[in-house]
Amino acid sequence: MNRWYFARPEARIRISRPATDKLKTYRGKRDFSKTAEPAGKGAPKRATGRLRFVVQKHDARRLHYDFRLELDGVLMSWAVTRGPSANPDDKRLAVRVEDHPLDYAGFEGTIAKGEYGGGTVMLWDEGTWEPIGDPHQGIEKGELKFVLRGKRMKGEWVLVHMKGRDARKRDGTVRENWLLIKHRDAYAAQGDRLTETFTTSVETGRDLGGIAGGKTPRRKAASIGESRTSPFADMPRHIARRARGVDPELVGEIESTEFTPDGFLRHPSFQGRREDKTGRTVTHEMPAAAPAAAKRAARPKARSRTLAQVELTDEMGLAAAERAGIKLTHPEKVVYEPDITKAKLAAYYAAVGERMLPHIAGRPLSLVRLPTGSARPFFQKHDSGGFPDAFRKVKIAETTGPTDIYLYIETLAGLIGGVQMSTQEFHIWGSHIDSLEKADRIIFDIDPDEGLDFAATRQAARDLRDRLGEMGLVTYAMLTGGKGIHVIAPLRASLEWPAVKAFCRGFAEKLAADEPDRFTSNIRKANRKGRMFVDYLRNERGSTAVCPYSTRAKPRAPCAVPVGWDELDEFEHAHAFGIGAAAARAQAADPWPGYFNERQSITQKMLKAVGAD
Repeated sequence: MNRWYFARPEARIRISRPATDKLKTYRGKRDFSKTAEPAGKGAPKRATGRLRFVVQKHDARRLHYDFRLELDGVLMSWAVTRGPSANPDDKRLAVRVEDHPLDYAGFEGTIAKGEYGGGTVMLWDEGTWEPIGDPHQGIEKGELKFVLRGKRMKGEWVLVHMKGRDARKRDGTVRENWLLIKHRDAYAAQGDRLTETFTTSVETGRDLGGIAGGKTPRRKAASIGESRTSPFADMPRHIARRARGVDPELVGEIESTEFTPDGFLRHPSFQGRREDKTGRTVTHEMPAAAPAAAKRAARPKARSRTLAQVELTDEMGLAAAERAGIKLTHPEKVVYEPDITKAKLAAYYAAVGERMLPHIAGRPLSLVRLPTGSARPFFQKHDSGGFPDAFRKVKIAETTGPTDIYLYIETLAGLIGGVQMSTQEFHIWGSHIDSLEKADRIIFDIDPDEGLDFAATRQAARDLRDRLGEMGLVTYAMLTGGKGIHVIAPLRASLEWPAVKAFCRGFAEKLAADEPDRFTSNIRKANRKGRMFVDYLRNERGSTAVCPYSTRAKPRAPCAVPVGWDELDEFEHAHAFGIGAAAARAQAADPWPGYFNERQSITQKMLKAVGAD
């Protein structure tokens, strides 16, 4: 019996039924009484006529990526030693291994030590593939071309058999050496970071450590592509006023941490299209329930949650520095105890750079540095010489009269150059160098008195949000990496600094006057007893505030990280994010999706409302 698949309109390919012994080698290498891997004894189940592919990150004796293509009822498999690269100049060695059963495409877990392939297996990518031409002829010729439609690997690729470089193993079998190469198309990338950027499972959101440790998978849900319900029905007003309705045509898979109390997804992240489903067959897919004891251990408090992590390594940092043209001296130096090296810190800024740069680029900087020989970190505002070329210079007249040279950056090379210069914190002005005298952001730093519960700080942030919202200003929340929360309002650069400072001071003083038992606008700590200081003093010319995604000069490198208002109650303190969690946050859905689209200003009416007119 034959089966037909349509690869392209002009090429119809006949694929024969699998031979019964295709999995003989696979089964012969495994003891299925000891391994959780599928035996593949049943008839293979197919959801659609499309051919599937999967990539599994495999931490065995040596870390590698198993690349698998469905053909003839099995998964043809190659072990890619360094993982796939979207850079066409990279030719990644791919060693042909035994065919695997189709149900191996869903396997994620740990293979027992001592068993064949013992180690942790992660579902790193999955999707469908389409051969270009006849795949059997391609394999026979040693040049298999195909199109991938995965969540991470996309576009045209080729597997090339290096026939003259095959090796015979001790058992007499031949080790086939192939190369996995990306074709030049819209999905190709120079300076590829596929395996550095994506370090968690596409299925469960876990990293290798989480899988090995039995961490509970994140929830997943598929969007219902054929729903006839109005997309604005029961939608929160702050979402509805910005939403745009479209006719649903496609089915997609969405991953999220949980549902909000009003039934919306929290931190939804688009994983890819689901071509194997129709809208009417979509359900909410939930992970298997954890044992009761594990649930109790994982949730010591009602609203806390485990943060996703990105694995950062020295090698990633060295590669990022090389791409940026920055030479890291002493990359092995520990800059944060116990084990964060200079190279690992560079890897962090490379991971968050795309999300951080829009906040920092083109703004005068102040830096907190801890170079070798310094007893403690110090605050630096002006150029002292020795900075990499990625640090630009600008002359700015001080409010006291004289002119001095300030630094600013525009690119990732600037962030990594800061690491080379032992920078532990990046602080930014509230205006850009091309419009220094007009503020384009204001910030209220809620600084609690010692001993106040963080719940009081969270509530204070929400109260500031509501008060500013009533005046017409949309605000965003950021955990500072220290003790407090920043409430930030982006602005059109239309008002000069004296008026901006007057508004912020008037707002803070009015807040303290209305609720003197909760707030103070006086910076003196003696006036802060049992209350929160609403720091408005960052809103004047030359003052700075820590930049989103900057590390802090504190043990273990906590980070200043943007959060959504709807998730604020999930955090028990302001230093919840280390560099691994902050990197994961920067590569997930943006918690400030509308930040750079706000076109709001401090109006005369607002100035009058706080007595600053």
